[in-house]
Amino acid sequence: MSSKGTLADLVYWTAEIRQRRDRLSPRVGEAVRVIDRDPARVRTIGKLAGEIGVSAGHLRRCFGRSLGVSPGTYLRWVRVTRSFETLCRDPYVSIQEVAESVGYAECSPLDRCFGDLVGATPRAVREVIRGLAPEDGLEGLLRTAALVDREVGRRERSGSHTGSGRSVDEMIQSGWRERMRRLRDGLAGILVAVLVGLTAGGCPGDEPEPPGEEPGIVIPQQRIAAGRSHTCMVREDAQIVCWGSNWGGMSDPGYQDGYVYEQVSVETNHSCGLRDDGVVVCFGENNHGSLLVPQYQEYTLVAVGMVFTCALRPEGTVDCVGDNEITGVFDMPIPTPTFEQISAGALNVCGLDLDGAVKCWGCETYDHGQCDVPGPEAGPFVQVSSGFYVSTALAEDGTLVSWGQSTTGQQYPEDGDERFRYVSAGAGHSCGIHPDGTVSCWGENEYGEADAPPGEFVQVSAGYNHSCGLRVDGDVLCWGDDSEGQSTPPTDG
Repeated sequence: MSSKGTLADLVYWTAEIRQRRDRLSPRVGEAVRVIDRDPARVRTIGKLAGEIGVSAGHLRRCFGRSLGVSPGTYLRWVRVTRSFETLCRDPYVSIQEVAESVGYAECSPLDRCFGDLVGATPRAVREVIRGLAPEDGLEGLLRTAALVDREVGRRERSGSHTGSGRSVDEMIQSGWRERMRRLRDGLAGILVAVLVGLTAGGCPGDEPEPPGEEPGIVIPQQRIAAGRSHTCMVREDAQIVCWGSNWGGMSDPGYQDGYVYEQVSVETNHSCGLRDDGVVVCFGENNHGSLLVPQYQEYTLVAVGMVFTCALRPEGTVDCVGDNEITGVFDMPIPTPTFEQISAGALNVCGLDLDGAVKCWGCETYDHGQCDVPGPEAGPFVQVSSGFYVSTALAEDGTLVSWGQSTTGQQYPEDGDERFRYVSAGAGHSCGIHPDGTVSCWGENEYGEADAPPGEFVQVSAGYNHSCGLRVDGDVLCWGDDSEGQSTPPTDG
């Protein structure tokens, strides 16, 4: 093995957590139960948190206090161990089938997951298993995993590995505290020991979240999007409607044939919608190939930039189409994280990974600092929004962290102590929704784009010179520049 953890340790600790989950706080226990039942079903940590009735930030804190790891990390543990179990049952199964069974559409994310956690590829593990006779039960899995660890390490000829080095019998028979000490020493920080007894203490998971503690339960899919001179939204009947300028047909979604749409994203010359079957449909100008999102692939989110479109796959990888020479958005961060959110600026992309960290890329030609994410001490985050000059992320406590060139004061509101549950970075201004549902905007206000109306909102979108929001009662309001009709929603929308 390389300087990673061991497969045997990973199998052991996921089994320990699974067997003792009833001793966890109710919400952490329920999250563990959902992940264990079907890791392929868990698309994002935000949706997992929403399913059990808490925010992503609250769930991450509870996981950290109860288990010492994030829910995203535990999800990766389960995906690797479940894949290993599948290979033990059928060592001739294709790696593609294994990947799909745990929630990855392709082999490469599973390869990365195995490599990061145990220092071996699924193919290498499968090859070793074919020469073994895997045993049933947890002890059988542990013995097989230990043999795989040893054989892969021998084949790689990488010297002594950094795993525990103890036999499976010792692993099974050793005491709790000794196992925890061995895990800490042996895995060099890659796996974190479960707290002794797996108690629920220190995690307020038994009660509802105190009002105002979190900036919202789940960051919702973007149902309204303000661009340069047009706006699109997903109506209550799940159809897309657009208004404003219609260059190249960017405000004409065409006949939608009764499909259900969940999300919409727009920029200068084109628009895209995400259907509930995961298909992305784009319309408008296609000079840069920005409309050519693969129709055969399933996605969970779409983000539209000035000359490109990016879409997020269920397994957390990103596909981009359009002009890469200008933007560089095809050039993903290395190593590439598993993302649960992405946001497109005019010429760059930012993504939020499963652990609440933000990565930004694509600022190769137009670099205003909007890709210069602050250090990890600034997070973890629950949302990220990238605009033209700045990118802004929402921390777990509802505070904003923004980076880039604040040309017109669009980086932070004047009252730096404000809290938000949703944020949108535009061109020269930004907007956010407070915990009480009211909206504030800051930055450029030449056209009144920062003069947010009163009321309780569930979403807001900051465009170039106008802004739009959805109220809790379903009303759509826009303010700012209306020279192309972009701030005048249709009366039947």
